[in-house]
This record gives sequence, structure tokens and C-alpha cells, in this order.
Amino acid sequence: MPISSRVPKGKGSETRAKARRPRVGSKPLAPTAMWGEDIVRSRRKRLAVQQALEGNYIVTASGCWEWTGGTSHEYGTFRVHEVWGNLPVYTHRASYLVHKGPIPVGILVCHSCDNPPCINPKHLFLGDDLANLSDMAAKDRSCFGERNGQARLTEEDIEEIRALRKAGWKQKDIAIRFGICDPHVSDIIRGKRWRRASGETRTVHGNTKHGKYVVRRRNNESS
Repeated sequence: MPISSRVPKGKGSETRAKARRPRVGSKPLAPTAMWGEDIVRSRRKRLAVQQALEGNYIVTASGCWEWTGGTSHEYGTFRVHEVWGNLPVYTHRASYLVHKGPIPVGILVCHSCDNPPCINPKHLFLGDDLANLSDMAAKDRSCFGERNGQARLTEEDIEEIRALRKAGWKQKDIAIRFGICDPHVSDIIRGKRWRRASGETRTVHGNTKHGKYVVRRRNNESS
């Protein structure tokens, strides 16, 4: 005999009420992965890192704790075998870890003192790539112009290139004179390269007679 859908529930009906599904709101955000969280929780590991840092730096007049051990790209490095095995770790990151806490994955440990080998936790702060680059630009530490190790020209060369072009020299002749390519000369003339160098740059396309020039000084001011 077929089961009637008209029979009230609980009165001989074979149908069962479906359990209500709980309302699901917005999914909780995944917790941010933290570098060194396990080390901070382990007294043994934390003590091993602290002992590896102690006695391997000197205190300067500016208050920096300059690392005296191995370095990589001017930053101090060391190995704590019982914690990271044979993996080298930056000492300023390790110092921040044991003194201030775990570091979110993908976040940098920056120096307020601009001294790479410094491991003084008071001189260290967290920031992403953008914050690090902004801090570098604000403190005028970027490798522009002659500071760039691959630069083939000097600021005096740039000033002369711009002066020659304004005087009527052809770009290809200037390129031959300084041993660079024609497009490179064009970028210098228009200020796309060596923006901080002095000299007059052309701001409007056209020949020398009709082009508009703007004076650039070494302090990056224009008139």
C-alpha cells in the first residue's frame, strides 16, 4: 500500500521531516600564516636563537647592534641548527622574532636606522614591499643616477648631452659621442631617464627650434 502524503507526520506516515540546515554566513577569514610562531612557543628553540644572537654584535654610538658574523647583501645571517637546520636566516628577522613576536608570512622586517647589519629590536619594524620602497624613497636611499652600479654615464655627461641637443646636435651623433644608443639619448633629452640630473629637457616633441624646454637642476627643482 502506498504511503499517503496526507497522513499527518508522526501518525503512521513514513515521511521524515528534513533537518534544518544552519544558516551559513560569510566564511571566516583564514588566519594569517606567521613565521616563527612555533619558535616563540618553544622555550628551548627561543633560547637557542637568543644565545646564537648574543655576543655576536657590537653596540655603536647611534645605538645600533651591528652583527659581526656572516653577511649576505649587507644583512647579517646565521644558522641555528637545532631550530632551522642548515638553513641560513637573516639575523634582523630572528632578532625581531625573539624580541617582538612572530612575523606574518610575506612581510618584511625593515630598519628605521637604515643600517642593514643592525639587529637592535628598537630599530626594526614590519612593512610590506611598498612600505619598504616608500621608506627608501623618503630617505633618498634609492640607487638612481650615478649610484646605480650599472650606470655608464655621469651627471656631467647628462648635462652635456642635453646642452648638445639643444644646440642642434643630432641624436645619433650624440649617441656615437657617448657610446650609447639613439633611444637612450631620446629618453635623456625628454627627461624619461636621469630625471634628477641637471640640464634642460624637451617637454614637447618636435625639432630643436620649436621644442619647449624646461630647466632641470640637481635638486630636482624646475623653472
